[in-house]
Amino acid sequence: MRAINRFNLLFILLPLLAAGCGTFTPEEPAGDCTILASCPQTKTGNDGLATYWYATDELSLFVGAQGDFSNSKFSYVGNDRFKGRIPATVGTQIVYAAYPYTPEWTSPAKLSIDVDPEPRQAGNGSTAHLAGPDFPLFGISDTSGDISFAMNQMLAVGKFNITNGYSSPIKIKSIEFTSPVAVAGDFEVDITGDSPVYHPVEGNTTNTISLSVASGAQIAVGQSASFYAGFIPFNASGDFQIKVTAESNGAEWVSTKEIKGKRIALKAGEFTALNYTYANPSPTVPEVYLGSFNLVNEDMDSYMAEAEKVYTDSNWRGYSATSIVGNYRNGDNGDLNEPAGAIAYSYDRPVPVSIPVDSNNGKMVSLSITGDGAFADEKYESFTQIINGKVQVYNLIPNRRYHYTVSLTSGEILSIGYFDTSGRRRIMKVSDVVSADKANNFRDLGGMRTLDGKTLKYGKVFRGTNMDGLTTSEKSYMTDDLNIGLDVDLRRATDSGRNQAKRILDASKVDYSNVGFMYSDDLKDHEKIKSTILSILNTLQSGKSVYIHCFAGADRTGCICMLLEALCGVSEKDCTIDYELTSFSCVSTRTRTTDDGFMGFFHPYLSGLSGSTFKGKAERFLLDCGITTTQISALQNALTDNE
Repeated sequence: MRAINRFNLLFILLPLLAAGCGTFTPEEPAGDCTILASCPQTKTGNDGLATYWYATDELSLFVGAQGDFSNSKFSYVGNDRFKGRIPATVGTQIVYAAYPYTPEWTSPAKLSIDVDPEPRQAGNGSTAHLAGPDFPLFGISDTSGDISFAMNQMLAVGKFNITNGYSSPIKIKSIEFTSPVAVAGDFEVDITGDSPVYHPVEGNTTNTISLSVASGAQIAVGQSASFYAGFIPFNASGDFQIKVTAESNGAEWVSTKEIKGKRIALKAGEFTALNYTYANPSPTVPEVYLGSFNLVNEDMDSYMAEAEKVYTDSNWRGYSATSIVGNYRNGDNGDLNEPAGAIAYSYDRPVPVSIPVDSNNGKMVSLSITGDGAFADEKYESFTQIINGKVQVYNLIPNRRYHYTVSLTSGEILSIGYFDTSGRRRIMKVSDVVSADKANNFRDLGGMRTLDGKTLKYGKVFRGTNMDGLTTSEKSYMTDDLNIGLDVDLRRATDSGRNQAKRILDASKVDYSNVGFMYSDDLKDHEKIKSTILSILNTLQSGKSVYIHCFAGADRTGCICMLLEALCGVSEKDCTIDYELTSFSCVSTRTRTTDDGFMGFFHPYLSGLSGSTFKGKAERFLLDCGITTTQISALQNALTDNE
């Protein structure tokens, strides 16, 4: 089901038509059957009042009695009819239908549903987002005649009617509704009675629904617009809150309404109006422009500027070849054998964005940062401390405009404004401790340019050192903020100490790839390369990001990342610059001119394969490893975009 228009849920349902199953009797043998399920007036693909099913829609049909039910899949065949194979009726007189078909459902008394606590609406007045599996339907039929269902909604809809009582036009960005009872999350539903009964799944529900609005239109002073969100039906008395965030005059403002001691009821299959006048918003703090921040430190940035001029695709071979990194690094940054945290500084540390806050020094505040324009979905939320009159944020993406708000836990906004970022690469920091087991030497492959005019996507593949020493909060940052879904550990389990492969991140959130690379020849092992690359592809296609590391994030990591970069069309020169950037980290020098180790072996090997371009050579290598052209293309598409 693509989209459901829930306008006027109280309309009379379409007349029931004759079904093709016919009357059947207890103990009838299994067989093919066509049933009729009339589509409710709220189901539409064009955000209007048209009603129809989609060709891909499927229902669960429950046949049985006394808790012993079968769940059969029925597929839509047109004219409100679904076809499937019905089992023996086992004496039942009632059958149940539920949309969408869910094979895990075992009984109409135990339908698990998930109500989205963070829905999104596209534009004012739109109901197109009230759709699909997030808005389940159910029906009940007597088997004494033809099997026909009048499908009903399981959820209720809150209709937020927002009136602009402010002095300027506003554009709604989000609406947050908080109730004294659970309104979203995971529930178990029983549809076998006179009306559905909803049982919250303990620990998996929330009392708050936060509706975000994309591409909303301005609401003139005194005018209104409507916004919709799905709820678990409820009837409760107590204290409610509606918080509306809107954009006006280039800044975001918040207006909050407390509803004390009121009864609110939302019924399944109905709209309930929740009226709100947006007035007297905060902040009174003026919006300021902070300027532009280069997120790459001066040493590394100056090196990359010169390297882009001096280096070529071919002047990397041998110790006598050009290497300029020593002009900027000022010697080794540390010894890999030093204890964790012994290194005071590393030249690859990124530069933060510093946001001034004039008061409340030492207090904890909420920092919200949102991208601008095409990057409006890019959001960062953190709870941080005001130190020396400012808060700092790391790991933003270069060459963006961001909007920020700093607020106290009470909701009072202390600072609001915007700034720009710049930088040749996205250098990352996850820990304040400089150590090879703290995910240092950390950077995003995003932002690298390809020879055919594309750009590697940000937030898809990260590279760095091992993570053995991360704290719990640092691990959570990797999984929850950076969306890491795959840990590619290039170490071997048979080694010891910091060079021993081990799973570090939460196994319930992150997959683990470990085939073990120890010797240079391992990079020619087709099965190891194939397994590693396909794990990366599967993770990217699932919407998660990848973290690649060995011990130091230098040699083995550098080779696998070079392979990915070359495959996407990054020039040979830029691939070697990315390898040499490790020289700025705490893990000592790694120049592009090295003749030994993994890089000294793998780069010449890859460069020597057949193919007219470095990209073609990388493709040739993966084909030899047993990866198909379709998989190669899928990986390239997952990692690059056009500008």
